[in-house]
Amino acid sequence: MLDLLHIDLIYHSRFKGTVASAIGHGAWDVPPKVLAELEVATRITSIILPVSLLLDKLAWAHSSDGLLTANQASSFLRPLVVPLQRDGLI
Repeated sequence: MLDLLHIDLIYHSRFKGTVASAIGHGAWDVPPKVLAELEVATRITSIILPVSLLLDKLAWAHSSDGLLTANQASSFLRPLVVPLQRDGLI
């Protein structure tokens, strides 16, 4: 949750949990101890939760259809290296 909200690393060791554990009955259900940290409270309360359930979908941003193939993953992790032409560099 802290990564999702871009909370400073100094707070990470203090908080354990998931986003789902901080939502109850469609609203934020965050312990007062968490909200006592101004930066954390500001970021959490700035997120508006949807009032109806939404379908979740994981999409790969680097493809046109949102699907991730093994070939795309390999290409992303090991991009093609284009050799430099050495003509005129020396």
